[in-house]
Amino acid sequence: MAKVRREEILDYVTYGERRDGIRADVMAQKRPRRIHVGSELTFLFENHDTVRYQILEMVRAEQMVKEADIQHELETYNELLGTRAASAAPSSSRSTTPRCGTCA
Repeated sequence: MAKVRREEILDYVTYGERRDGIRADVMAQKRPRRIHVGSELTFLFENHDTVRYQILEMVRAEQMVKEADIQHELETYNELLGTRAASAAPSSSRSTTPRCGTCA
């Protein structure tokens, strides 16, 4: 999945002016990406737009203007998107933890 790029991040004033529309769009995207497991566990599968929204919210909340701070947010939140290799890796529900002879 494509990482969020610096040029996609608005300054906090411009984002504040456009926030209602951006937020409505992202909340609509999140609905089908949220999986509830029982009453106490929820998974949210992020995508490019949801991660961009989180970065925009942090820039707004912290009123970030320093480029280094914005870059830090990009690096931190882009990790949620993983890599092509990681997303293509097979997953397994089988435990690879060795069992002792007395364990059931």
